Parts: sequence; C-alpha cells; structure tokens
Amino acid sequence: MAAYGIARVFLVPHLQGWVAALVDAVVCGVITTLAGYLLLRHSESVRKQYQGAQKRQAVILNRTLAQLHQISQHAPGMVFQFRLDPDGSMSFPYVSEGCVALSGLQPSEIMADATKILNQIHAEDWTEFQHTLSFSAKSLTRWVWEGMLNPPNTKFKWIQLKSMPVGQSDGSILWNGVITDMTEQKMIEEELLDIQEDMERRITERTRELSEVNVFMRNVLDSNPNFIYVKDYDGRFTLVNDAVSKLYGTTVENLTGKFDSDFNPNPEEIERFLRDDRRVMDTQTRLVTEEQITDSEGASHWLKTVKLPLVSEDWQSRQVLGVSVDITQAKKSEREIRDLNAQLAQNLAELSEAYETTIEAWAQLLDLRDKETEGHTRRVTDMCVRLARAMGVGDEELIDIRRGALLHDIGKMGIPDEILLKPGPLDDREWLVMKRHPDYAYQCLSRIPFLKNCIEIPYGHHEKWDGTGYPRALAGTEIPLAARMFAVVDVWDALRSDRPYRQGWPHERVMEHIASLSGTHFDPDVVEAFLAIADRQPAANAA
Repeated sequence: MAAYGIARVFLVPHLQGWVAALVDAVVCGVITTLAGYLLLRHSESVRKQYQGAQKRQAVILNRTLAQLHQISQHAPGMVFQFRLDPDGSMSFPYVSEGCVALSGLQPSEIMADATKILNQIHAEDWTEFQHTLSFSAKSLTRWVWEGMLNPPNTKFKWIQLKSMPVGQSDGSILWNGVITDMTEQKMIEEELLDIQEDMERRITERTRELSEVNVFMRNVLDSNPNFIYVKDYDGRFTLVNDAVSKLYGTTVENLTGKFDSDFNPNPEEIERFLRDDRRVMDTQTRLVTEEQITDSEGASHWLKTVKLPLVSEDWQSRQVLGVSVDITQAKKSEREIRDLNAQLAQNLAELSEAYETTIEAWAQLLDLRDKETEGHTRRVTDMCVRLARAMGVGDEELIDIRRGALLHDIGKMGIPDEILLKPGPLDDREWLVMKRHPDYAYQCLSRIPFLKNCIEIPYGHHEKWDGTGYPRALAGTEIPLAARMFAVVDVWDALRSDRPYRQGWPHERVMEHIASLSGTHFDPDVVEAFLAIADRQPAANAA
C-alpha cells in the first residue's frame, strides 16, 4: 500500500489520459497481488502454529485424562459420568473399577446398559432417587442422594451419591461424581442410634427410679422416729427428717437451709453441736455421744447420737450425718433402775447376811447338841476354805464350800440322842443309823433353793477315794471336789481334838496318818495340797 501511494504521488501526475489510468490500474493490481501473496504466506504460518498448539493441548489433555482415570480407579467408591438425555434416557459414559465391589458389575456392563445398576436400587428408594435427579437437572445444582443398593448374591448396601451437573449444547445433562459405600458407616450410625436410644431409655428409667428412690427415702426418713439430719461445715441443715422438724416445732421445708440457732434458745448447746460436728468432719472419725438438746418449747431431751463424716475426695464438700435416739425416758428409767439395784443390792446383802446368820446358828445348835464336837464346825470351815483357795477354787464357789462346811453335820439332827450322844463305841445297828445322816442332810437341804449348791459336802464328805465310803460308795473323781477336800479336813480336826475316851493326836502324827491314807481314803492331790498348808497350821489342840 505504501508503494502504491508513492507511484500515485510521483508517477501518475506526469502521465496523461488513459495512460495514466492504465498505469494506475496496473500499479493497483500489482500491489493487490503482492499484498494477497504476502497475506497468504502469513495465514499459512498462523495455521501451522495453531496446529502445533492443538497437538500440544491434545497431548496434555490425554495425559490429564489418563491421570484422572488412574486416580478414579484407585479412589474409594465408584467414580462415574452419568448422562440424562432430553428424551429421559439414562446412560453412564464412564464408570470406574470401584463399581465391581459396589454392585458386582464390570464397568463395561454398566456403560453398555445403565439399567443393570439402576435396577439394583431398592424399590423403596427409587422414588427418592428420581426426585433428587429431577431437581438437580432442573436447577443444575449438586445432586446428593442416599439409598440402598441390592447387588445379587450379597446383602443390601447403603450408598451415597454426590455429583455436579453440567448442561450440554444438545440439551442433555452430564453429571460427574462418585458413589461411596456407606454400609459400615450406616451400621455404626444405627448402632450409635441404638446406643443413644438405649442410653436415653436408661436415663429415663434411672431418673424415674431416682425419683421413686427419693420419694421412698423421704418416706423412710419421715417415718423413722429417730432424729436424722445432715449439716454442712457452717452448721446449716441440708437434710432433715420429720422428727427433727417436730423437735424444733417447724416443718422439714422450713428447717432445711437453717441453723440450730434459728430454733434452739440454748447457745451452749449450739456451740457444742458445731464443735462436735466440725471435729467429725476435720478428723473424718465417727463420734458416739450422749447429749442434751432443748426443743422449741424449752423442754430438755437426752439423745444418744452417732455422727459420721460425709467428706468428698477433694474436700470441697464437708458434711456430717447425725442419727439421734431420744433416750430421755431411758435415762429416767436408768436412774430408777439404778436406785432399784441399789435397794436390791442392799436387800440381797441383808438377805445373804440373814442366810449366813441362820446357817451359823444351825451350826452352833449342832455344836451345842454334841458337846464332844464343840468348836469343830468353825475350825473345819476355816480350814476347808483355806484348802479350797490353795487349790484354785473361785470366790463364788468358796461361798458354797463355806456353807457346806458349816452344815456338814446337819443330817445328825435326825439321829436319836441315845446314839448321837452315846459315850462309848456304837454297835452295828447304831452305826447303820448313824450312817444315814448324809441322806438326812440331802433330804433337808435339797428342798432349800439357796442351799442346793452347798449340798456336796453334807452329802458326800464320808465317801472314800477307793469307793468304800458311804452313803453312795462313790470312787475317785465321782466324789465332788468339795467333799474330797472336806473329808481330809474333817479327819484332821477329829484326830487332833480331845475326846472323853481319848486325847488328841500330835500334829506330826496327824500329818503322817493323813499321808498314809492318800490314794485309799483321800484324793492324793488334795492330800498334797493339805499337807502344804497344814504345816503352817498351829499345833495346839482344840478344846
């Protein structure tokens, strides 16, 4: 175009007529031809560049598609392309290998016939599938659907479909997305739902049970006649039963949250209660005490109280549980019983003294009747008690031994004077009568309750260790110990005492004689114990 302009400026003005027009035309043609040639050469260069760019883009696209295909094959679930044509027909242009595990179908089967996998959708879920598909198609919004798939020869599977639609120029819609197996997740969700429902049911049941327990415990507390309460560290009532509220002349509701000082007019009692309560909480020890409390009317009550600590592990909560029993009447009865016991003890002492006096009077009567044995009863009683102590007999048994010794010859009250007081030896008939005095003793004493336990000596002191004694011919340990001891003492005093028909024996001769009868007349153990104490006995003969 520049050459054409130059020719027009410098050459054409010098030519005339048609020549000028011819030249102008020739120049214009040449220039146009030249421009066309140059433009053709430029277009060919551009075309080659475009083809090269297309080839490069195709390589990149193929490489990208290959990578996407490889990713889709290893991605969890089934990656797919789903197509919905204007006539409503459905197809899968692309399906990943994940479809095999999901549906049991090969990708080629699904891509060849979409109904093979669509027919696996559970009948109850098909309507929802169509509804969500239609909505996504109309709105071109994300398609999300969950439902059950029923592959052949296997259990139902829960699946989830997520896909984005893209409208096509031919009126069809193409969805690119993924279907994942949600079976395990659904099972977990259902299990969690069951657990949640079970927990909610349990919580409901426990709440109801706790409510029933609270009502039950309140009924138990209020029906208990004892005073039951819980206080915090400041002495505030946090729980009380009906008995405590009545003691303070108020209600459970009004007393809860209040202090003793709000109802009790005695400051000393209030101070003592708080001091004892805090000691229980601080030391975490149990306290049992008897205490006095003043009620709302000013009357004083005696209580037997047990206090227990209620302390949390972090010591943030410190309370004390108290259970008190009203022992006011018991205290009154205790005083009355104490007074009665004192009176009874005095009466028993007087009665016991009367018993002893009576027994000693009987013994004196026996001594007065039998002049030969005057003083004998007192001596054998004292010695028998000494011997019993030496052999370890207890104090209570000593009382019966003493009484038995005093009454050892009580049976002789039934022996006629001509036999009992006969100055010379007794004949066989008289001995038979004399030997009956232990039986008389038994018949007399067994009918007197307080003398039953002392009957062993009067009834058995004439028995012998070898079984030759009377009245029952007992032998060895069949003879009561008290009778075995007294037998030795009785012989000891008889031999050392003077009689009208003989003089008393010396101490040594008496000891030798008793020792010689060990194992025959006497129990060897008793003889041994007696000899040990008799050596310390004064040798003077009794009158």
